[in-house]
Amino acid sequence: MFYCMLPFTYIFLRGDFIPTLHEVAALAGVSRMTVSRYINGSGYVSEQIRLKIQEAINQLQYRPNRIARSLTTGTTKNIALILSDISNPLYTLIIKGVETLAFEHGYNLIVCNTGYSLEREQEYVYTLVDKLVDGIIIAPSCLGTEHLKEVKSKNIPLVFVARKAEGIAADCVTFDDFYGSYQLIKHLTELGHRRIGVICRQVDLNNQRLDGYQKAVAEAHIPYEESLLQTSTVVDELVGYDCARNLLEQPQPPTAIFTTVNKFAGGTLLYCRHKHVEIPRQLALVSFDSFAEVDYLIVPQLTCNIIPAFDLGHKAAELLFLRINDCSPGSSFSEISLKGEMLVRASTVAAGS
Repeated sequence: MFYCMLPFTYIFLRGDFIPTLHEVAALAGVSRMTVSRYINGSGYVSEQIRLKIQEAINQLQYRPNRIARSLTTGTTKNIALILSDISNPLYTLIIKGVETLAFEHGYNLIVCNTGYSLEREQEYVYTLVDKLVDGIIIAPSCLGTEHLKEVKSKNIPLVFVARKAEGIAADCVTFDDFYGSYQLIKHLTELGHRRIGVICRQVDLNNQRLDGYQKAVAEAHIPYEESLLQTSTVVDELVGYDCARNLLEQPQPPTAIFTTVNKFAGGTLLYCRHKHVEIPRQLALVSFDSFAEVDYLIVPQLTCNIIPAFDLGHKAAELLFLRINDCSPGSSFSEISLKGEMLVRASTVAAGS
C-alpha cells in the first residue's frame, strides 16, 4: 500500500469544472506558452504578467497535471520512503524527518510499508523504478539485493536509512548500533549481571547490535551462551512475549534481558506482568529505543538507548536531494553514523537487589 503525503489536497465534486492550462491562459489574457513558462519556471515572465497568471490560478483553483509535467521536465516531484513497520515509533519519526525536508523542496512523499517482507519490498521497488519517483530512501530488509541493483541500473538516486544493504554502493545514514548495544550491556555488567538474555531479529545476527553485546560480555569475562539468545524473523509484541517465556523458564534463567527492538521489550513487559515477574527487582530489562510519545505510560520506564530517528530521516533526505539536484555528481558515497543517548531509568538495578 502507498501512503502519499501531499503538500495540497483538492477534491472536485461530480459536475465540477476542472480547469486546464487553456482556461488559465484565457482568464489571464496571455498565451498557454506564457502560463507554461510561469508554472515550470522555464523562462522570463514579467512581474505584471506573473501576478495576472497567479490570480487566474487562484480563481480557477488550478492544479498542474503532474504526470504531464513529469513527461515534459523529466522529473516527478515525488520521492519514496520504504520502511519495514510504520507503526514503530522509530520509523514514524524517520518519516517525519524525511517529510519535513521533502515539503521544503516542493516534493511529495510516498511511504511504503513492507511488514518485514522481502517480497513486498521487492514489489514496491520494481513499481517505483518505473519512473514514479525521482529518488528512493529505504531501510532495507538485508535479505536480498537484486531489486536494489535495479534501482542503481536506472540511475535513480538511492539512500539507505537505519541500516545498509551490503554490496550496494549508495549514500547511507545509520545509527551506531555497536556503540548503543555496547553501552547498554556494559551498564548491566557493571550492575553485576552475569546472565544476560538477548531477544533480537534474525537480521541482527549479522548486525552490530549483537556485536556490541558480545564485546561487552567478553570484557566482563562472561562466557557467551547460545541458550541465552532468542531470534525471530517476525517483529511484534507476541514474539517478544514468547521469547521472554523461553528465556525465563530455563533452569537457570537470566537476571537481565536485552531486546534489540522496542516491540520485543513490550512483549517482555507483558509476559512479566502476566507471570508476576517484578522489574527490576527480579529482572532487569534494557532495550534499543524508547516508546516515543507513549513512553511515559510504560511502567517501569525502560533503560534504553534513544535513537535520533528524526535526524536519521532528515539527514537521509538531505543526501537524497543532493543527488536529485546533481549537487554531488560523481562524488564518493557518504556514510553517516549517528550516536544516540543512553537513558538509565527504572528498569535496571544491581543484580540481587
